Amino acid sequence: LAESQGKPVYSTGQLIHNPVVSKDLAEKGLRAVSSPSDVPAGLLITRAHGMSSKERQAYVDAGFTLRDATCPVVSHNIAMIREWSFKRKILVLGEKNHAEVRSMAGIDGVPVTVLSTKADVKGLDASFSYAAFVQTTFDDQDLLEIKEALAGYDVVFVNHICPASTKRRKAVMELAGKCEAMVVVGGRNSANTRALAQLARERCPHVYTVESEAEITRELKRWQSVGVAAGASTAPQTIERVREALLAL
Repeated sequence: LAESQGKPVYSTGQLIHNPVVSKDLAEKGLRAVSSPSDVPAGLLITRAHGMSSKERQAYVDAGFTLRDATCPVVSHNIAMIREWSFKRKILVLGEKNHAEVRSMAGIDGVPVTVLSTKADVKGLDASFSYAAFVQTTFDDQDLLEIKEALAGYDVVFVNHICPASTKRRKAVMELAGKCEAMVVVGGRNSANTRALAQLARERCPHVYTVESEAEITRELKRWQSVGVAAGASTAPQTIERVREALLAL
């Protein structure tokens, strides 16, 4: 696509929160940018997390051609936020600085209140009716605490944590309870990977987060059973190389 259009190719920040995949994409010519003023106009690929209306328009105005790689679930949530904003005030439950939250909270003409912890609920006006949207990878425990704090408010929960994330977390908890140690494969800057590692620690005393097979050390040899889990953005080949490195110890 880049060669056919003769334009440089960019992504809105790191296209995927995994250093191994990001390095491979960079070697193929993909460059991460944070502002349209930083680079010459070219082809811009939006991340799965989406982007705010203001940010999107800034790139269009600067002459960029956009290719939308927003996750369909996130795109659906954004469309639903617009629809529900005519009926209720909008709440977005998630990490304030997460790109997905910024995209859901950055829709033109739609005021949004972001709730990241149960303490944020105290500022809400109980006389209003609310529609709540949840970051697809938000922490289960934080979500539960915010929901409990919202008891007594008129709130409709339009979406929940992504089913794929829920299944992945359930599988990690089951596996961690059966193993002496767990290896979680994924980028350290991935919220999804960090959440999996934290869940594993609740069931398993020895948890290691690695980004590639290069971080597998002989220390893991002392455990009889080692479980392997991976964040959603981890490439299958990276997982397989980690598995092979463990078997070779």
